[in-house]
Amino acid sequence: MMNKEAAVPTSVDHLPSEIMFENMTMLPPKSLLSCNRVCQSWSTLIRSPGFIAAYHNRNRISNNTGYLMLEHITIGGKLERIFSRYDGSLEQRGEASSLPCDYFRGWGYKIVASTNELVCLIDKYAVGAIIFNTIYLWNLALNKLNRVSRSGIGTVVDGTGLLGLGYCPRSNDFKVVNGCANFLVKVYTLSTNSWRTVATVVPCVRRVDPY
Repeated sequence: MMNKEAAVPTSVDHLPSEIMFENMTMLPPKSLLSCNRVCQSWSTLIRSPGFIAAYHNRNRISNNTGYLMLEHITIGGKLERIFSRYDGSLEQRGEASSLPCDYFRGWGYKIVASTNELVCLIDKYAVGAIIFNTIYLWNLALNKLNRVSRSGIGTVVDGTGLLGLGYCPRSNDFKVVNGCANFLVKVYTLSTNSWRTVATVVPCVRRVDPY
């Protein structure tokens, strides 16, 4: 005989979104990575710019956690790149995560900037005399590396350019700025995965370091 008593929901989807958001910001990276695989709605929440910023701020305030980035190169034909996380001091090492080498097809990667659990890296490649960058955003909490769509901006060999990563509190989003020596500048928005050209005049500077 079937039990007529109402079944207790096994899903947590009925919980208010703000409670889910708050609870997930308190999870350690390994648990957060597991939650990212549960369902599409959780994955979308965890990858959102607002969550990434909130997760970083909570960890920074409660644990004073930092990241130490180390490049480890093995001589003898095998190249390895290791990024090590640590908490507070060099002696107290945390977990180490590997950045897949097969992502980088050009001249090798370079770290541009980091903010709120995101690291911006580039891989240079040349088409004739023009140098282009493949831009990547690495989510440290999820250990996920995503390639940014191409901006179409290139510089001549030994030319100068600008590239930066930042978080915009007003739009609650992450931005990548890419430009070249003639001050053509484009801004990439993480949430829309798209570039837009900056219409305003960029202030002139005496020198722009090559990226």
